[in-house]
Amino acid sequence: MQEFTSLGLSVDGIRETEFDSVVELLAQEKVLMISARLLRICGLREDEPGSVGEMAAVRTFLSAFLILGHPAQVLSNKDEKDGDEMAAHRLPAADLDNPQLQDLMSKAKDLLICFEKITARLTSANRYTMPPALKTTLSEAYAVFYNAFIAWRSRDSNALIEVMLMQFVELDAIFQTVKDSTDDAASQLYRQSIQDSQLMLIVRIKKLAGPEKGKKLIFDAVSEARKARRAKKKTGDTKPRVAETTPSEASATATSLVSSPVQVPTPPSTPAGKAGQRRPTIKTGLNGLLPDNRVVVHELAINKEYQIPSEEYQEQQAVFSRPLYASMRANMESSHPEANFKAFMALTKDIKDKLQRLLKPGNSMYNLIGEILDPEMAERQFILGNFSYEKFFAAMSSLLPKLCAPFRDDEVKDLIQNKLNDGNLIDRVEALKGFIDVMLCDYINYLLRVAAPGLIDSAPQYEAKRFVEEVETGQINLRSAEAAWRSARSHALAEAQRRDPEGINHPKNAPTATRFYAQMLVEIFTQPMPINYSEVPEMLRLDCKRIDEVSRMIQRIITVGAVLLQCKNLLKRDVRSPWKVEAARIMSVLEAEHPSIDTTLEGTMAALEAGRSMPAATKTHLRALVSKVLHASQDMSRNGTEPREPVLRLLLTRLRGNILARLAPGSASEKVKAANNAGEKLASLGLSEFVDKVRYISTLLDKIGAVDKAAHGPWWDAIATKVENES
Repeated sequence: MQEFTSLGLSVDGIRETEFDSVVELLAQEKVLMISARLLRICGLREDEPGSVGEMAAVRTFLSAFLILGHPAQVLSNKDEKDGDEMAAHRLPAADLDNPQLQDLMSKAKDLLICFEKITARLTSANRYTMPPALKTTLSEAYAVFYNAFIAWRSRDSNALIEVMLMQFVELDAIFQTVKDSTDDAASQLYRQSIQDSQLMLIVRIKKLAGPEKGKKLIFDAVSEARKARRAKKKTGDTKPRVAETTPSEASATATSLVSSPVQVPTPPSTPAGKAGQRRPTIKTGLNGLLPDNRVVVHELAINKEYQIPSEEYQEQQAVFSRPLYASMRANMESSHPEANFKAFMALTKDIKDKLQRLLKPGNSMYNLIGEILDPEMAERQFILGNFSYEKFFAAMSSLLPKLCAPFRDDEVKDLIQNKLNDGNLIDRVEALKGFIDVMLCDYINYLLRVAAPGLIDSAPQYEAKRFVEEVETGQINLRSAEAAWRSARSHALAEAQRRDPEGINHPKNAPTATRFYAQMLVEIFTQPMPINYSEVPEMLRLDCKRIDEVSRMIQRIITVGAVLLQCKNLLKRDVRSPWKVEAARIMSVLEAEHPSIDTTLEGTMAALEAGRSMPAATKTHLRALVSKVLHASQDMSRNGTEPREPVLRLLLTRLRGNILARLAPGSASEKVKAANNAGEKLASLGLSEFVDKVRYISTLLDKIGAVDKAAHGPWWDAIATKVENES
């Protein structure tokens, strides 16, 4: 008794002692042995004296002191490194108001009260003998506490396992991305770093879940993620069946997009044009069938599997034909068959030209198309009164399946059976021409895929050449780029100053130009919608669609994340646990972009309530919280301003920091470690449902930055120097 008393183990004493000191004290063998002897006297005999089982019981008993003395450190996972500014809005991984934790603390209190009652009866007068009536009291109180303790640890372990599985899957995805987009030497560096990190995770997962279950959990998680990625990448054969273009010919055709001689330019001191300088002639892509050459080359540099979206290409081509369709409809209503036939022949000429582009001149199919769509023959037949539109569509129905790419078989079958057989003449022509545009787009994509390696190699020089033309001719200046750099530099320096409250200003911690550039990328791509494109740096104007995409995705992530956090906290759930089903459903509701906020609210509540029973009062409270978040998100979109709602603002700030950490330069092992840590922090923040999306955004920004600096590095260096000199 005296030895135990000398240890100073009491709730008040532990509360007044630093947490780390208490942990160190309770881990000492002397403390464990003294406590074990006293607990045996008090009636707690879980195993043989000195056995592993007894020591485990002693440690569990002593944890009751720690739980009551330092509940915040034991039962929650707050990031103590957060600044005071964020302290008011911390998002704990375990809320101390949680009923399960309250129950555990109550059981710990009951256990220690029982222990103190018994030790108070142990005196020299009764030779430290237990009263018979109390012999089973402590063991019963311990059993109740032990059950509550194990239940809490199991819940916490499940959350940790989910986070580690998420990290494991993310590391696997990072390696697959690196393997597909870099050379073997670079991917080998990443492989070793990733395998080391995954090995550590395997050990931890198996320790928490057990060897067999842990192995199965890892296998299932990786298999599911890889299956999802394969499903997204799956594409059909886009080469037309009768296309005779060899790979070398296709490569030469597509490489002609950037066939002009190029050299790495030097940024001019001023953007003014130079008199007497003749602009180089730039070839248009495949006689105007492609978008601007610079766009195609830029897209391939960012994504080597880039394909022109068939829907966009079809729409682009349809714009030119719509006035003709409108004229034909007007003539049809006024019964002018001659005018309609002339318009039809104009469209037929375009159809003939596009179909023959799929083939070599002299090919039998090439000649057949020329005969079927011979305008002179059709005109003679029309004059004689024996021209048949039905025969024309029948010929097209026979021809198209022989020309289209194999993966379009179902579409061409639907076209023939449901759109070309009968109906309005103009609608049938429109459907036919639209499908031919899709076929042509498939062929162009085939050419691009074959030629991609050569185009990607020449992309930086070609982009730089086109950019210098625009600067020298005064089409653009660099004011937006300079303003964006100044803003990013200011924010990065302010953050560095905030992290250095003592004002040491160590050169090692000073932000570099690389850090300023990463800060600028994150700020541009995560700004609130709608985007003011005039403020986008001139070097990044080709990425405006991606800026839209990422900004919209970021806003939806923080909106769904805020909704789920409110629900998890209200229902006392661990914020680290991913609610993937609910997140996917709410994301679908937001992507629908309902005109009424009430409709969005109803859909969001339905996603949260599905399969979850909640009291009416809880539903009402949750509805009010969700409504507040949705209205704040809507205001953010309408006004193009930073969110004012605290949780949205916090999530956006943390998400930007998370992406920025992933963009930090470093070796392969450092990048893997940064990605691993970022994934863990994302889970602790309550955004574990969006690890895949955040990784996609980070990878995209990293690639955009690399392509931009390869093409426009001299201009960014000039801007950085200018801003530095003026500061």
